[in-house]
Amino acid sequence: MDQAITKVENHDAIIAAAIKSTQTSAAKARVRLARVQKDGKAMRQKGKELEIADAEWSRRAKSMATQDKNKAIECMRRRKLARKQLEHIQSSLQQHDELEVQVKDTLQKIQARLGEMNQQRNMMRSRESVAEAMRIINNINGATTSDIEQTFDRWEVLISESEIVVKLIVCPLCLFLILALAIEG
Repeated sequence: MDQAITKVENHDAIIAAAIKSTQTSAAKARVRLARVQKDGKAMRQKGKELEIADAEWSRRAKSMATQDKNKAIECMRRRKLARKQLEHIQSSLQQHDELEVQVKDTLQKIQARLGEMNQQRNMMRSRESVAEAMRIINNINGATTSDIEQTFDRWEVLISESEIVVKLIVCPLCLFLILALAIEG
């Protein structure tokens, strides 16, 4: 049963479909990686902004401590909120960085597999071409030398006849001379 399927199966088309599917997966992984990297950049930027806000709220709290304690307490509350957000961003960024590494690794594996599949397909195509050429050579070698020589002779006769017809069409004077010689002879 497997042999019958193997003879009917279009191997090249099946492999081409698998390669196309792998290329689609690679494209999706590249898009996801770009999105993850963009999100990471935005989170890092937000982290920098929160670090600046933390320092600014600390500075304001210190400057307000002597003038207005309520404003100084509000500055400390906002500083605490900024630090809490910063801690959350840093925690998320750590998970995000792990995800980015994982997506990069997956993409590299997909690309490597795609390269392997293309290389293996090219090798199989080459082997198939060589096998087909050898089959044809064996079929020719199976024919007798006289069969091949007779084929060449028939081919040469056909070409010679075509050449004579072309010369006659090209050279009407030659036709006249041939007819004249035939009549004299």
